[in-house]
Amino acid sequence: MTDLTSPIISGIAYGLIVAIVVGPVFFTLLHTSLDRGFKVGFIFASGIVMSDSSLFLLAFFGHSQLGSYTHIVDKYLGLFGGFFLMIFGLRLILKKKKLLEEDKVDVKKINVARGMFKGFIINTMNPGTLLYWIGVVSAVSGQYEGDNRKIFAFFITIMAMIFGTDTLKAFLAGRLKHIITPTFIMYLNRGAGTVIGITGSKILYDSVWKFVG
Repeated sequence: MTDLTSPIISGIAYGLIVAIVVGPVFFTLLHTSLDRGFKVGFIFASGIVMSDSSLFLLAFFGHSQLGSYTHIVDKYLGLFGGFFLMIFGLRLILKKKKLLEEDKVDVKKINVARGMFKGFIINTMNPGTLLYWIGVVSAVSGQYEGDNRKIFAFFITIMAMIFGTDTLKAFLAGRLKHIITPTFIMYLNRGAGTVIGITGSKILYDSVWKFVG
């Protein structure tokens, strides 16, 4: 096992969590693929991963500008990232059931040429997206103590997972529509929230020991 095994495994795990969290972007991708076909859904998914990549890099480079203070701040970022992921997970667990239409975004005007732009904008304008990536960057920066090779391996892996699963969602849109009920969404979010909460707790625990150790 190489020293990059851990961030790659973490990237896969985080990517799967992002894939099963159900929200407005998920339903927009689903409806886009159903209404406009797989090709537009694929382009829309490309816009989503471009948005996620941009926000991740924005959070990462903002963190890297700390210079000589990076090592010190990483300890606090581990605390922040772990705590944020715990809260994010708890929020998913407590999220109530709601009708699919409540998360539906109008896709009537989406076509092939504008699909990527729509995917980028809808994902970026979601107020929780940037905060989520700040939390993730904070967590992995603290976990890997600012090791850019490990963070980059994590970044490549998680973005590949997001793009791959979003492409699969677009391809299976017709079948997914029939199984995604409010109850199914609730349990899916509870499962994802539990995993995120446990991950955040572990990161928070490790960060606390860096202070007292």
